Amino acid sequence: MLSGLLAESDQLLAFRQHSELRDAVEDITNYLIWRAPGDSETTLAAACWQAQLLAAGWLVPPFGQLWSPGVSKPTEAPVLPASLIEEAQEVISRELGDEDPAWAAASAIALWVHAAGSMREDGGREARRIAAFLTEQVRDHDSRHAELPYREPPPGQDPAPGVHPLPGQLRRLIAAAITWCQNADPSSPLSIPPVQRPKSVAVFARDLSGRRDFTDWTYRGVLTDDDEAFVVVEEPDGSQRLLRDAEARARGMFAWGYGGTGPHTLAEVLVVDTLAGDARCPACMGAAPCGAGVARCRSCGDTGRRGGTEQAAETLVRTLISQIPQDCCWVLTRRAILAHLTKQATPTGKDDPTQ
Repeated sequence: MLSGLLAESDQLLAFRQHSELRDAVEDITNYLIWRAPGDSETTLAAACWQAQLLAAGWLVPPFGQLWSPGVSKPTEAPVLPASLIEEAQEVISRELGDEDPAWAAASAIALWVHAAGSMREDGGREARRIAAFLTEQVRDHDSRHAELPYREPPPGQDPAPGVHPLPGQLRRLIAAAITWCQNADPSSPLSIPPVQRPKSVAVFARDLSGRRDFTDWTYRGVLTDDDEAFVVVEEPDGSQRLLRDAEARARGMFAWGYGGTGPHTLAEVLVVDTLAGDARCPACMGAAPCGAGVARCRSCGDTGRRGGTEQAAETLVRTLISQIPQDCCWVLTRRAILAHLTKQATPTGKDDPTQ
């Protein structure tokens, strides 16, 4: 719900450009982000950053979606307002070593695109400044990590103070941005480095439930008296949330018992929800939409999703969702859905959706 609210807040966020309103708007958005449960803060922060780019006039496709038919990609790289340049640099200074690199990656990509856009006005001066800034931040982080490396605590113990190492793919992305900005060549494409041998959705689904930190939860498909369908997610701590589609809608979009649009929408959302952070593209860390069609991630086609997500959704429709009776409410665990994602069932296979 919070993610959907942030996605619809681009008009509110546009007022961050006004100095007299900036503090009030920041109070609202920060409250939304840091009230998120569990480990959702960084994901929501990245979603808020994407909404800010929309407010600044960037053409940013919805997370997990391709550019819509009839909507042309930008022909020129956009530039960031001064306030967003400052914010992106603050995020990178603060978040480089975070376990979830999505926010830092989104900020680095936006700065990279901004550097390209600034070439029209200053011939590369801003690009070279950004290259120097990113280089300094990486060196500073590596120095702090060397002085106080993070140590994984034993089970049941709180972690001691320490600095996480810079995630390898984030390092490669920033290195690519630095190289481009140092050369400041407008004819050179802004290409996010791919990941060698990326794991498929099926492999992640197979391995995920065996992790030591795996958390199971329960999905309940519910039908209302007026035949609307929605899905309630019950967390291990007893809290509940509604499953929502890419536009944060929770009802009227889902269906089961056949192979049409509603079941496919449900399958796509379930794949992303069950894989959690592992559903993001490992090359761009889910941040490619912030490239505004200029910084390109060929690994995911700028969707921010791991390759094979659509095929995994097809598998889920075939082996599970289409098998549930249309007029039936149902209960499935996250572990059970992951098991279906690993299946290579034939279209005629008759799998029991409750297993």
